[in-house]
Amino acid sequence: MMLSERIGDKIAGLIGAETGEVVVADSTSVNLFKLAAAALADHPERTEIVTDELNFPSDLYILQGLVKLFGNKHTIRVVKSEDGLTISTAAIARELNDKTALVALTATAFKSGFNYNIEAITKLAHEKGAYALWDLSHSVGAVPIDLKAANVDLAIGCTYKYLNGGPGAPAFLYVRKDLQSRLSNPIAGWFGHGNQFDFELEYKPADSIRKFLTGTPSILSLAAIEAGVDLIHEAGIQKLRAKSVQQSEYFIELFEHALKPLGVVLRSPRDVRERGSHVSLGHPEGYRIDQALIQEMQVIPDFRNPDNMRFGFTPLYTTYEEIFKAIVLIGTNLGLVKLGNIKTSIDGAKIKANASSKLTKDENGLLKLLEDTEKEIKSILEEAKKIDDEEDKEYGKENRGDELPKRLRSKQSGKIAIEKAYEKLLIQKEEMRKNIREQFESEPTKAEEKKIDKAKINVTDNDANFMKERNGVIRPN
Repeated sequence: MMLSERIGDKIAGLIGAETGEVVVADSTSVNLFKLAAAALADHPERTEIVTDELNFPSDLYILQGLVKLFGNKHTIRVVKSEDGLTISTAAIARELNDKTALVALTATAFKSGFNYNIEAITKLAHEKGAYALWDLSHSVGAVPIDLKAANVDLAIGCTYKYLNGGPGAPAFLYVRKDLQSRLSNPIAGWFGHGNQFDFELEYKPADSIRKFLTGTPSILSLAAIEAGVDLIHEAGIQKLRAKSVQQSEYFIELFEHALKPLGVVLRSPRDVRERGSHVSLGHPEGYRIDQALIQEMQVIPDFRNPDNMRFGFTPLYTTYEEIFKAIVLIGTNLGLVKLGNIKTSIDGAKIKANASSKLTKDENGLLKLLEDTEKEIKSILEEAKKIDDEEDKEYGKENRGDELPKRLRSKQSGKIAIEKAYEKLLIQKEEMRKNIREQFESEPTKAEEKKIDKAKINVTDNDANFMKERNGVIRPN
């Protein structure tokens, strides 16, 4: 059996597919092109494609390209979200009709983490005679999926997220077995030929999922996927989902206590049943906080416009201690933002934006305050590690995801600990803000303006878009 098919069969076991229905190949975008084109070609009399505004933009770009490729005969109907986080099944249903050829959606929304009802929407598509194509990139390996039970026609997904394939790892595609002989691969190639090494001049597709292969895969990247998939099978997708739920709930409860009062908002569904394995938080200074976390604090979220900081929970190796630390460090950054002091790295250059050159004394006070807070944080993290260690002893590392001791979310643990860490910071922050406001009542001198100009040298246009500027300097809120 080819490596692409062997690993495909293993992935099939994670998404409720049968042997011979999944193959690893190409990138997610290329696979979407292949399957969407195949679906449209099989419904030449139908002229509409249904997707939504929460879909990954690249998916929409590919659909737009297919419209042009098919002679501009198709219309893309983009379903709108009422809250920016979710889209109801009823909203999708309203856009379907007898002209619908394809419904193409992402199973878990890439920004908010919203989980769609795959089975219900697939059933609605079939009632109108349309194909249903699902992008599983933000679901596979973290959220249980049952494509067979949902009678899904087509699916694609990446392997570099929860499947642990790493950057550049190839993607996969799924075609339900009864459709494999009916649909055609629009990018025919020798790897999809029925007799690959006969080197015939006429293309004769394989009579299996292999017909959707095209060219030679990257063997090293392909082989690396298998180890990650094997680990997920060993751990068990249901156990991983249980731990993912516990960890995202823990993160959100800490957010509600420590970050919400600082102006951070939740940009993911609060109901865990509607949420995948990542959580988005929003803040006007989200981009700068995101960069500071990555460049200086060894916390790796990512940023999505306009203000989304996205945090993924990979239950195979993420610990509660790491989650706690992330919340503390986000709060520390928010303290800096409120004071008009932010440290970050952009294009490799260290940028330090001060509210005024007069703030040397206040800046030193802030740094001393942060040093003291850091000591408290280290103490708190030691307590959090003890909780993880106690959990390991009580449940065993292999079962850590099965149950979460109530003490992890009780007032005796995370909430009180964070409250202690921030109590002094919040009090002194207000005093320092008051001093800063008083200093801003006077205009800077020429000598001070020169110092301010020097501070602007390394600020890029991209960074400046996220700054409230007065002579290139952040002013206090």
